[in-house]
Parts: sequence; C-alpha cells; structure tokens
Amino acid sequence: MDTKESMDKLIQILDEFSKLDREMPVQTILSFLIPCSTSKPIPIKQIAARAGMQQSSASRNVMAHTDINRQKGKGHDTLRTFENPMFRVEKLVELTPKGELLRDKIVAIMNQ
Repeated sequence: MDTKESMDKLIQILDEFSKLDREMPVQTILSFLIPCSTSKPIPIKQIAARAGMQQSSASRNVMAHTDINRQKGKGHDTLRTFENPMFRVEKLVELTPKGELLRDKIVAIMNQ
C-alpha cells in the first residue's frame, strides 16, 4: 500500500467521524477507537493512559460517545459506560450496537 492509498483511507475514516460531529476533536476520536481494540469492556483509566490524557478528560471524551452527552443532550450512542461490578469505583466502556457498526465500517475501509 502506498502513501496516497494510506492517506485516502485515513481521510475516509475521519469522514465517518465527521458524520457524527463535524468538529470532533482527536481525543474524542481516540476515546472511541481505543475500546474498539478489545473484545471486552475497558476501564476509562486505560483509555486515558493509552490516549495520553487525564482520566477526567477521557471520561468527558467517552461521554460524547454515550447516549447522553455531558451537556445532557443527545450523544452519539456509540459507547456505553457502566460500573465495574467487581470494583465499583471503576467505570467500564464498551461499544453499543451503533458503535459496532461504526467499528465495522472503519475496519472495512482499512481492508479495502
């Protein structure tokens, strides 16, 4: 795969995120992509570490992808958060069905 082809795929992937929000920050994109890399729920703390941001920032960015954003408006509904039943102070994140569709679309673009 040459550079042009790689960049075209990256642009197509970013276009998928711009369909959700034309001005979506990179940290918010990462907050979706990191949970896509695992098949099980992932702690927000781990998203923060992998994205190089504070846990509070990761939590806010993840919230943009849930059904209700932090302004109590409609979120993107691509991620779901819930309390870890084994360690109640920890929030876990997983993809919603809509998030799984977005992930599958991104993977399809990458495999073209």
